[in-house]
Amino acid sequence: MAKLIIHSGADDDFLESYLYYTQQGRDLAERFNEQVKAALDKIAARPMGGTVYNDTYRFHSLKNYPHLVLYEYANDVATVIAIYHPSREPNYWRNR
Repeated sequence: MAKLIIHSGADDDFLESYLYYTQQGRDLAERFNEQVKAALDKIAARPMGGTVYNDTYRFHSLKNYPHLVLYEYANDVATVIAIYHPSREPNYWRNR
């Protein structure tokens, strides 16, 4: 199992989406939260199992939401850098 680190930009991405879904309905937001947690568990358990994004990053798609969990994996550490809707720029890139 890989060590999992969540970048602060990914936290910001998650919070933005979670608050949006909360406005649409509490159940929708909770399901989003559960799917993000499931994706993080998969990344920690099988970090090489994500879809290749480019030479550096991999991603997991959420099952019922149009969001990606983008991460890099090196030296037994998976660093989640974004949890975002592909039509938006992740906070990670906005804050560089």
